[in-house]
Amino acid sequence: MIPLKDIQFEKSVATRKLHYSKSWTVYLDVIIYSFALIVGFVLCPYLMFTYELDFEKVNDRFIGYCVLPLVAFYGLYMTIRTFTQLRLKKIQTNQNSEQNQQLILNFAKTQGYTVRRKHKNCIILDQPKMNENYARTAVLLVKNEEIYFTFLQDNSKLNTPTFITHLIFDWRLKNWIKKGGYYTRQTANATIVKNL
Repeated sequence: MIPLKDIQFEKSVATRKLHYSKSWTVYLDVIIYSFALIVGFVLCPYLMFTYELDFEKVNDRFIGYCVLPLVAFYGLYMTIRTFTQLRLKKIQTNQNSEQNQQLILNFAKTQGYTVRRKHKNCIILDQPKMNENYARTAVLLVKNEEIYFTFLQDNSKLNTPTFITHLIFDWRLKNWIKKGGYYTRQTANATIVKNL
């Protein structure tokens, strides 16, 4: 698992990027993985498109205009994700810090996440593992009415970014918080009406 030691809360929130103590292997992972993506998924398809395909043949046209652009798009997308995976997304809520932390813990319980660590306003969740070699971790920072989060993938040998899991987590968490915030407002309104 990614150790995520010494998370710098204030700096992370201020810059909207997760700052923590990284070893040199993290930087090596980024360089090697990015280089492999650019060469394997962008440069090679471009060379194939330019020099190898005979566009008079139907199959080559299909490969050149359908398959290779998808491969190149994947390479570019994953390269961008490699450099932006530590960027924190922000959710604005109408609840205070303690209520937001409780919402996150309830979300973790109902969605099957395990709470790896909870320290002050930082919560780290581990996704249920389908495969031990591909763990996924969500880092959530709570400040007043704001929740900042990112979603990381931890492989056994190379820490690659997630493809779409971070988008699914984002969607589920926003829906959960929206429902929790709505429930809280409804409950508060019901209490006020009852007291009147």
